[in-house]
Amino acid sequence: MARRIGTILVDMGYLDEDALWKVLEEQKRSDGELLGKVATRMGLVTEDQVLKALGEQFGLKVVRLGDMSIPSELIDMVNETMATSFKIVPISQNKKDKSVTVAMGDPRDPATLDSIKQFLGVDVKGVVAAESDVMAAISRLYAGKQESIQDVVKQIENDKGLAQFSHRNENTIDLEAI
Repeated sequence: MARRIGTILVDMGYLDEDALWKVLEEQKRSDGELLGKVATRMGLVTEDQVLKALGEQFGLKVVRLGDMSIPSELIDMVNETMATSFKIVPISQNKKDKSVTVAMGDPRDPATLDSIKQFLGVDVKGVVAAESDVMAAISRLYAGKQESIQDVVKQIENDKGLAQFSHRNENTIDLEAI
């Protein structure tokens, strides 16, 4: 089981035990707000310190998206709907194995990387970035790239090998193709 973020913040020297208890008490009153956000809101830690602790908790590198230049082919590979839904931004692709690295604003759900891997058909690695940076990067990178429902369906068809069936009359059934 992964270590708890509060314990990591204490172990890293960002909080002491008394401060952690105050944050935990405030979190109880905060209707499900994450501990790191509560501690930041209380002014006890910085967003950078919480990111470092998240990186430690999940064994992921921490990146600053504002310092990166993201290739346009990666933006074409991961559509805006996927980026927004998963709070991710593709940041690099390995030339050898074609694996993609994505910056995640919320690394808590391990199924995120598996879902993206299934959709893209390549291995996907994660790094942690500030959620606000991820959302700002999505807005900036996908500006003017309006996706229609047809675009999303076409990408799903192509990615899942369904394009071969797109030319068929929707009222016919080819039992040999099943």
